[in-house]
Amino acid sequence: MAHIGLVLAMAGACLSDAGLVQKEIGLRPGQQETLGGYQFVFMGTTPVRGPNYLADYAFFSVTDDAGRRTDMHPEKRWYARPDVVMTEAAVDSTWRRDLYITLGEPLAQEAWSVRLQVKSFISLLWLGGGLVVLVGFWAVGSRMWRYRQGTESLRATGQSGLAV
Repeated sequence: MAHIGLVLAMAGACLSDAGLVQKEIGLRPGQQETLGGYQFVFMGTTPVRGPNYLADYAFFSVTDDAGRRTDMHPEKRWYARPDVVMTEAAVDSTWRRDLYITLGEPLAQEAWSVRLQVKSFISLLWLGGGLVVLVGFWAVGSRMWRYRQGTESLRATGQSGLAV
C-alpha cells in the first residue's frame, strides 16, 4: 500500500508539472485574462491594515467554462519590523486542479503585475503522501499490537521469552 501511495505522489508531481499553465501579466481594474479554461477578472485593490502590516488586498473573480464562479484575494503585505515585503498568494483548490493568483509589483495607472497559475493533479500529491503516512501508522500500530499479544501469551504460560 505504501508503494501505491508513493506512485500516486510521483504521478501527481509529474502530471502537475506537465499540466502547469501560467501567465505573468499586467492588469488594470476591470481587465480580464483567460488561462486554462478559466476567466480571471481583476476588480482592483484596496489598502488594508493588519495587526502588524499594511497590505494591498486584491479582488479577483474567476469563472470556469461551466460558469462556476469563485472570488480570490491575493495580498501584497509590508511589514514595518523588519522592513519586509511579502506576497500572500490566493489559492482555490478542488480535487481536479488548483488555481493560484500572486500579486506582484504595482505598475502605472492602478495596474499590477500578476501571476496566474492553473495546476492539475496537485491532489494526487496529497493523496499519495497521506496514503504513505496512513500505511506507516498502520504498520507501526500492528507491530505494537502483535508484540503486546505475544508478551501477554508468554505471561499466561509463565515464560519469560528469553532464550536459554
